[in-house]
Amino acid sequence: MAADGSGRHILVGSHVINQYPDWSPDGSQIAFTSDRDGLVSATWVVSSAGGGLRRLTLPNLEAFYPQ
Repeated sequence: MAADGSGRHILVGSHVINQYPDWSPDGSQIAFTSDRDGLVSATWVVSSAGGGLRRLTLPNLEAFYPQ
């Protein structure tokens, strides 16, 4: 995405709740919480360019803020 907000695209599409995004220090990844594995949130990471989605934590009630 450009600084003016143009060129946006969906990095993680689904019908689940994805929330609390936070950039990695080098800007290459975005960490966020998602309930995509069930009813309890887990922390996930995706490349800021799209792709490479992977779960970082097991689903648990404390995985709400990935900072």
